[in-house]
Amino acid sequence: MYVIALAAVLGVLWWGFGFLQRQDEGGDEKDAQRDFFIDERGEVPPPGEQEALEPGGEAEDVRTEVIDAVEARTSPDLLPGALGTGGAIERFWFASDREVYVEYRRSGSGIADRMAFLTAAGSGGGLALERKSLYGLGDATWELIEGEEALFVKPQRDLYERDASGQWVKRN
Repeated sequence: MYVIALAAVLGVLWWGFGFLQRQDEGGDEKDAQRDFFIDERGEVPPPGEQEALEPGGEAEDVRTEVIDAVEARTSPDLLPGALGTGGAIERFWFASDREVYVEYRRSGSGIADRMAFLTAAGSGGGLALERKSLYGLGDATWELIEGEEALFVKPQRDLYERDASGQWVKRN
């Protein structure tokens, strides 16, 4: 009985000293726990991806440029079967600042039944867009029609939809 109690006390002390050591290393408990779990999973995102998920600032400017460029250049090679310049686009899902899924309606469709995965290079008026994948609406999910599979590799992170005034706003 005493052996179990002694083991429990030693375990608590051992854990407590580890906790205090993390506190002394220049961070609060939340930072220490986050760093610990990230290291345990082995998933440390590259710096570019970390910056892409920060709201506001340069990331928002790049995303606005991409949205404007896609709306201005809706063409059959970029968004096959789209209703027209910008009007067919329902939503943008950014995987990163320069990688975006564009959901849109085809002619004769009342819902977004196509999704293109686009990459952007350059900036300003020289922004080049390239379609990497095209998806069609399946029974329960998006199905790859042509190109490279991207949905499982580059998850949809930040959603942009039109607000009541027709402006693109971030929803999540």
